[in-house]
Amino acid sequence: MLETLFLGRKVAVARWTCIWMASLVLSAQAPPAVMKVPLLSKPPAITRSADLSDWAGALRITEFGCWYPEDTGRPVVDTVAHVAWGPDGLYVAIESHDPTPATVKAFPGRRDNLAGGQDTVTLDLDATGTGQSAVSFTCNALGVQADALQTPTSWSDAYDLLWDSVGVRTSYGFLVKMRIPFTSLRRLPGDWGIRISRSYPSHRGYRLAWPQQSQNNPCDLCQLAKVSGAPIANGGTPFLVVPTLTARRTESVSKETMGHPGTTLRPGLDLRYSGTALTLDGTYRPDFAAVEADIDPLILNSRFKYQYPEKRAFFHEGLEIFQVRGAQQQFASRSLVDPEFGIKATGRSSWGSWGLLEVQDRAGGASLAPGETSVEGLQTRNLVGALRLDTDRKGSSFTLMGTDALMLGGNATFVGRSGGLYLDQRIGEHFKASYSRIESATRLPSGGLPASTRGVASQWDLEWSDRIWWVGANGAGTSPSLNLSNGFVGLTGFNSAWAGGGFNLRSAKAWWSGLGLGLNTGRMDEWNGNPLSRDASLYANLSTKIRLGLFASMSLRAREWSLGQQVETRFYFLNASYNRLTWLRPSVSFSSGRTIDYSTGLPALSATRKANLSGSLSAFSYGLQGGLSQLHDEATGSLLRRARRVYAKAEYAFPFSIYLRLQAQATRYDYPDASSVGSQFLQLLSGWQPNAFTHVYLGYSQARRTDLAFEPPMERLMEKGLFGKVSYAVRF
Repeated sequence: MLETLFLGRKVAVARWTCIWMASLVLSAQAPPAVMKVPLLSKPPAITRSADLSDWAGALRITEFGCWYPEDTGRPVVDTVAHVAWGPDGLYVAIESHDPTPATVKAFPGRRDNLAGGQDTVTLDLDATGTGQSAVSFTCNALGVQADALQTPTSWSDAYDLLWDSVGVRTSYGFLVKMRIPFTSLRRLPGDWGIRISRSYPSHRGYRLAWPQQSQNNPCDLCQLAKVSGAPIANGGTPFLVVPTLTARRTESVSKETMGHPGTTLRPGLDLRYSGTALTLDGTYRPDFAAVEADIDPLILNSRFKYQYPEKRAFFHEGLEIFQVRGAQQQFASRSLVDPEFGIKATGRSSWGSWGLLEVQDRAGGASLAPGETSVEGLQTRNLVGALRLDTDRKGSSFTLMGTDALMLGGNATFVGRSGGLYLDQRIGEHFKASYSRIESATRLPSGGLPASTRGVASQWDLEWSDRIWWVGANGAGTSPSLNLSNGFVGLTGFNSAWAGGGFNLRSAKAWWSGLGLGLNTGRMDEWNGNPLSRDASLYANLSTKIRLGLFASMSLRAREWSLGQQVETRFYFLNASYNRLTWLRPSVSFSSGRTIDYSTGLPALSATRKANLSGSLSAFSYGLQGGLSQLHDEATGSLLRRARRVYAKAEYAFPFSIYLRLQAQATRYDYPDASSVGSQFLQLLSGWQPNAFTHVYLGYSQARRTDLAFEPPMERLMEKGLFGKVSYAVRF
C-alpha cells in the first residue's frame, strides 16, 4: 500500500511538472511597449485647485477606452490624465469630464468608506513591475480616499497606505490629484505597471480605463501599462512609527446585576521600515478596539465553520505572500488571538518574493489545544515562512510555506507544524491551472496526555474563460487528522469534486447591460467514501440599463447525508437590487427549500428573508437591514430554530476628517421549547481620521447577551462601556 501511495505521488508530481513546463512556453509573449514618464524638477502642488499650470511637462494621457459594460466603442465621456515623477513619489492628476457637471455624485466621508454610486477614479500601481500584485488608490470627486491590495487570486480593502489626494469640482466635471510616496510602496528598479480607470455611475454604470482593457483576457494584472521606472534620487523617510493608546471603562452584567466598573489602559506600537524591496514591520499589542467581527447571524444550518476577517494593520503587509490558500488555509492570522508582540520581514526581487513572521500570542495555549484547561494560560511562539517564485509576468507563481506553533511553558512540549506547496500557472491567455498540497504534524494534549497526529489536504483547479464562455473543474480533499495550528480548517475528513460552465453577455446598447447563465454540479464524500452531498444547480443573473440587478439559482437534483440519514433536497434563491440612486439603494433576497437538519439528520424546511436599504445624502450615509431565517421539521411542522435580526448604521462626516457614527443591532433566536435568547448592541462613536494610521476617537457602547453560547457562534470584539483610542503616524 505504501508503495502504491508513493508511486501515485510520483505520478502526480510528474504530471504537474509537465503541465508547468508546457505553460512556461505557451505563456511567453513579447513585453509591452514602455511609456516614458518625465521627471519634474519641481513637484506639482497637491492643492484643492483646478489650476494645472505646475503640471506642465507631465505625460498627458487621453486614450481612455471602454471597459464596462462593453470594451469596444468610444467612451461616453472624456478623461485626461497627467502623470509625472517627482523627487519623492509619483504624481497623478485626472481630469474627469461630464456633460452635466452638476450631476457629479460625490459625498464627504471617512476614508475607506466610499458609498456606492459615486463618481470615482482609481490608480492601480505595480511598483515591482512583476505582475504579481498591485495597490489600488481610489478617490471620489472630493478626494476621499480608499485603498486596497490586489493579487491574481485575492482582493483586500483593509490594506492601508499613506498617500495624499485632493478633489475639486470644476466647470467640466471634477479633478483629482494624487501623490504616492516612494516610501509607501514595496518597489524594484525598472519599469512599473500602471492603470488609470474611472467609474461613471450615470445610466448603466460605465467604467473607463487606460490602457484599453479587454474582457477577452481573464488576467487582470496582465493588462496594466508599462511606464519607465522611478528615478529615485531621494527615497524619502523610510521609517513609520504609529504609537497607540486605547482606554476602556467597562461594566459586566451577571444575573441582572451590574458589576463594578473597571478601567483598562492598553498602550501599543506599530513600526515599519520601507526599503527599496524590503519592508520590516513590528507590532506591540495590536489594537482590536472598536472592531466588530460578526458572521451572518441568520445562518442556522451549515456544515462549515465561520471565518472572521482580519482588521489589524500589521498582518496586511505581505498579504499576497502569506495568505495563499488551497483546500484549507494554511496560515490564518486570526488564529493569533491576542498577540503580545510580532515582527515581520517581507521582500521582493526580480525572481520572486519572501516573507518571515514571528508572533507571540498570549492566548495561544487555548487556541493551540482548545478545550484543555491546563494549557489555556500558556503563550505560544508562532513562526511562518513563505517563499514565492514568479514563473511568468502574468501572476503565475510557485510558493512554499512552513508554519510552526510552539507552546511556551508547561510540563510537556506541545507543537503544531505544517508545510505546503502551491502552484498557480496561466497557460496561454485563457487557461489557468493550480495545485496545492498541505501536510501537518502535531503533538498536542488529548485528555491530559500528548497525542501525535499527521494530516494532509490537497486541491487542484482547472479553468478556461474568454469574454463570453467559461468552464472549470475542481477537486479537493482533507484528511480527518489535519490540524493547522496557525491556520483555518473549514471541514476535515472529506473529498469533493466540482465542475461547471456558463456564459456572460454584456451590452452598452440593449435594455440589458449584463446577462449570464451557468450550471454547476458537484459531490462531496467522507474520507472513507461515505456520501455527504450531491448537487446540480442552475443560476442566472441579469443587470439592466436602469441599474436593476437580478440573481436567481435553483437546485435541479440534490441529496444530503448526515448522521446516517439521506434526504432529497431542493433550494431556491432570488436576489433583487436597484443601484441607480445614491440616496436610496434597496435590495431584497428570498430563499427556501427542503434541506437536512445537520443536528438530527432529519428532513427540514428552511426559509430566509432579508432586506437592505442604504444610501448617502451629502455628508450623511446610512444602512438599514432586517432579516428572518427559520428551520422547521418537515414531518411535524414544528419549529426547530428561528433567527431574527434588525441592524441600523448612520454616519455623518464633518469638515477636517471628523465623523460621528451610530450603530445598533438586535438579534433573537427562538427554539422548540419556547425559549428565546438574543443580543442587543448599541455604539456611538465620534472620531478624527486624517490618514490611514492617524486615528482618534471616543465612544460609548453597550451590549447585552442573554446566552453566551450562540447558535450560530458569534464573536463581538467590543467591550461595553466607554472606550477611546489615540494613534498618530510619524515618519522619520
